[in-house]
Amino acid sequence: MIHEHEMERDVKTMSKSMLIVMVFTMVSKITGYLREILLASQYGRTMYADAYTYAQDLPCIVLSVIVAAVSATLIPVFSSRLKEGQEKANRFICNLLTIGTLLSVAVVLLTLLFLDEFATLYIPDAEEEVRALVIRLARIMMPMGLFVFLARISSAYLQANFRFTVPALSACCLNFVVIAAIVVSRGENITYVALGTLLGWMLQFAVQIPSMRRTNLHYRPVLDFREPGLREVLVLMLPVLVSSAFDQVYLFFDRSIVSGVVGEVTALSYGNRISTMVSSVLLTTIATILYPNLVKHVDEPNKLRDDLSFGVNLNLLIAIPAMVALVMLCQPITQLVYQRGKFGAEDTLVTAGTLACYSCGILGVGLRELCNRCLYAFKDTKVPTIVGVIAVLMNIVLNYALYPLLGVSGVSLATAISSLTSGSILLVILHRRRKVVDGPRVLRCLWKTLAGSAVMALVLFALSQALGIAGQEGGRFYLSMAILFVSGVGAYVAVLALLKTEELRMALRMVTSRFRRR
Repeated sequence: MIHEHEMERDVKTMSKSMLIVMVFTMVSKITGYLREILLASQYGRTMYADAYTYAQDLPCIVLSVIVAAVSATLIPVFSSRLKEGQEKANRFICNLLTIGTLLSVAVVLLTLLFLDEFATLYIPDAEEEVRALVIRLARIMMPMGLFVFLARISSAYLQANFRFTVPALSACCLNFVVIAAIVVSRGENITYVALGTLLGWMLQFAVQIPSMRRTNLHYRPVLDFREPGLREVLVLMLPVLVSSAFDQVYLFFDRSIVSGVVGEVTALSYGNRISTMVSSVLLTTIATILYPNLVKHVDEPNKLRDDLSFGVNLNLLIAIPAMVALVMLCQPITQLVYQRGKFGAEDTLVTAGTLACYSCGILGVGLRELCNRCLYAFKDTKVPTIVGVIAVLMNIVLNYALYPLLGVSGVSLATAISSLTSGSILLVILHRRRKVVDGPRVLRCLWKTLAGSAVMALVLFALSQALGIAGQEGGRFYLSMAILFVSGVGAYVAVLALLKTEELRMALRMVTSRFRRR
């Protein structure tokens, strides 16, 4: 009874945190979509949109590898240092920030020095005019690499202290600044958008500083390569560094394989933006909130099993119906989000194909994020690295196999297949080696989710045919989409309620109890 009470209390605490972060992440994503909608309407699928997409990557092509590795290992190492006292934990963070800043500046300068060579490798088939524009925009955004490092490490530190709201909200600052830059540019000067992106990342880091100070962290320069926490981070991050490097390799091949056709990299970006609405707002939030709890309960197998199984089931309940809906309604959803201004019906068709294929991998993305963090809680970075490298190699092979057959949609399908494969492998490894997955509980949730998704699919198909949504525009189209959304979600939730799904009842109890208290 005591364990059940503690479990319910932990779940309520996590659910409250998830609800708060999901709301703020949703705000961040909505502003992000407004940014993409404006960019699409002002620049369409043109060389200017392509150049901006490529130029954003170049300042961070190396640093993102380091940032991903440090962020993944910071929370467990910080928790270990915190057990030895707040002063030692803070000194570790100051040391990490100092060394990371120096390294970031060095990497940015080297990238700037060899920018022409990087651009030639990155977009080998691009026209000379596009390549010149990419280089010019990348030079403007080059300092962004430093602020990406500072913003991401600050977010990881705040999450280690169970402060999730400010990191979630900080992304809104980036979006608002870029939106303002797009408006000012009026679809005529993409340079303004590049400047806005740089300023946005600077602001995203700056707004997190007050929250860091409220945790009693007062930065002072520390440069100690012998600091125990730093050594532990370096040891743990080496495998993650390899995995992150391979992630950049796969991104490199994704971008380069479509660089010869104007507009295809933009279609990939726009399709990916919609599919990641689910994975970023909901699934990544679940992994982010659970991570400190997984670290906290790493020596308590029962609690860890409860935490992880709860997270896996939430992934199933959210990802599977989202995959079904996005695949079935890929074209009207793309039309709803992007089709206006310079983004026409032909652009919608191309982007809808990439959206449908990316959506097939949503569940894999969520499981991979959650399982990786569970393994990081055990300070096991080798397994995620090996699985990540296998997934990236599979992605590259599938890129070259599917692109000739399916065009740009083949690239997104390759990503989806590799994501599903890596997420499934990691879950099986955790179940067999660590015994931290409640198999029967997960399987119960899986069949209920599949049943609900099947009913939802039938409802969506019948209604879309009855409403004649294909070819609709204006107010009638928006009304039809609203009807489809409400009916689909309603049918899905109704089936879960009839099947007495445990996680759904838990969420409803949490919401109703909060209303009663209010």
